[in-house]
Amino acid sequence: MRALTHFEKCLEVNEAIGCADGIATVKANVAFAKLKYEGINNNEELLESSRELYELRIAELGEEDHLTILAGTNYAFASRMQTVGMSVIEVASTSKQVLGPHHCTTKEVIWHSNRS
Repeated sequence: MRALTHFEKCLEVNEAIGCADGIATVKANVAFAKLKYEGINNNEELLESSRELYELRIAELGEEDHLTILAGTNYAFASRMQTVGMSVIEVASTSKQVLGPHHCTTKEVIWHSNRS
């Protein structure tokens, strides 16, 4: 798959320059790509990479940044798949407050919260 090849190259570059945010982003993208396009469901890899990216974004950008909310959405989705405690509803509430109810990220959070 071309996307995974691209992500592998991105991971090499980010590791070479020591970019923690880039590494976390690529790992999360790989896990989601494997799930979406290949049907490979490695919940632990998905959960760990999503958590790592979310925590990095909170530390670097703050809880109310658009990219943090998006990372939180992905982490909440991964958590829900793993049935651990992060609530998609909490992320949706923050997204609605910060970005508004019609923002594409808010809509994505709500979409995730409606998935079974």
